[in-house]
Amino acid sequence: MSTRKWLFVAGCCLSGTLLAAILWRLDWPVFVSEFRRVQYPWLAVTVLFIVLGIGLRSLRWNIAAGIPLRAFPSFWSAAVIGLALNHVYPLRAGEIVRIFVLRQIAAVPLGQAATSALIDRLSDALLLGVCAVAVVATHTGVPYAEKLATGTLVLACGMLAALIVLAKGDHIWRSWVTHWSERVSAGMQARIQRFYAGIIETAALIASPLQFTRIVVIAAAAFASDFAVVFSAIKAFGWELPPIAPITVLVFLAVGTSLPAAPGYAGVFQIACVLALALFGISEAPAVAYSIVLQICLLATIVPLAALAASSHRDELRSVRSSLAKSGQA
Repeated sequence: MSTRKWLFVAGCCLSGTLLAAILWRLDWPVFVSEFRRVQYPWLAVTVLFIVLGIGLRSLRWNIAAGIPLRAFPSFWSAAVIGLALNHVYPLRAGEIVRIFVLRQIAAVPLGQAATSALIDRLSDALLLGVCAVAVVATHTGVPYAEKLATGTLVLACGMLAALIVLAKGDHIWRSWVTHWSERVSAGMQARIQRFYAGIIETAALIASPLQFTRIVVIAAAAFASDFAVVFSAIKAFGWELPPIAPITVLVFLAVGTSLPAAPGYAGVFQIACVLALALFGISEAPAVAYSIVLQICLLATIVPLAALAASSHRDELRSVRSSLAKSGQA
């Protein structure tokens, strides 16, 4: 059995175990009563901020790739399709698929699409590390939280620095790539050179202070939108929690959804919300109800948007599926 299949099986087992543990301990009368008190206007606000967050991340990816903004609809389509696949398929398959979708529908070179997608996610990781440090400062008793927060922040900063070094040292790396690519066929050599050129072109943009500032500002706006999503969902339940509470939920969800899990992050999404909200005195049954409502809002927003994008790019998606099948990704 391949590593990918083993991870899928492990994820399903983890999700099943977590769900069983949650359902076994759940106070069902309290759980049902929490659903009855949900204020739907706040859920509408939650959905609006989910859409805004997707739009901001699509814009950030567009800018990171150095592509004119008239290509924004292509980045939007690739982003929503990738997000939907992340929720439907395990192991964040959408992160790979969105790169190939963008390449197909916007004719963006693969190296450029992949590097800009990496920068897009690194900016999220950078802010996540900052937020994790804030959470640790508030909840010093969370096990391993300090190491996790510091590690996330250092890793994101290190990878961004590596991209800048890559761009600045192009004359060195290009000679190495040329030397090693001489060992393969002429066609493969040309593909390697194109892929490398796309990486360098995108990495060079990050080395520009103005471009870097733009990406950081949009990343901060996207995080503010994520904060508003979690905050408005909390308000839908009528809870009065401090501002650090939505940030704590975001950090716990980021960690939980990075684990191998069954499709839809079943189980890990619930346990992440339970652990995060427990720090603010929210008991298990209300926290599980909250996790389900938040998850439904995400799926009810992302899946229709992705279906609409997919219906507009049927032929391109067939080509993407074929490409991924050949590379062993699908």
